[in-house]
Amino acid sequence: MSNSSKVIFHGDDLGLTLGFNHAIKETHNNGLLTSTSIRANGLAFEDAIKNVVKTCPNLSVGIHLNLVEGNVSDK
Repeated sequence: MSNSSKVIFHGDDLGLTLGFNHAIKETHNNGLLTSTSIRANGLAFEDAIKNVVKTCPNLSVGIHLNLVEGNVSDK
């Protein structure tokens, strides 16, 4: 039986800030990062979509579900 392992380098919190977005994009473009997860309620979400997700087609993107921060509608 073969014992092969795979390491995935994942950058969390895409969309949180412009700094996170830049670092994730640069790390991916330098061949170190293979996946990320995006925070839809992050302050830099729109920038993340425009400048990272759309320009890095080989970057796997998941969703960072955050239930405790961000906008909450008043009821």
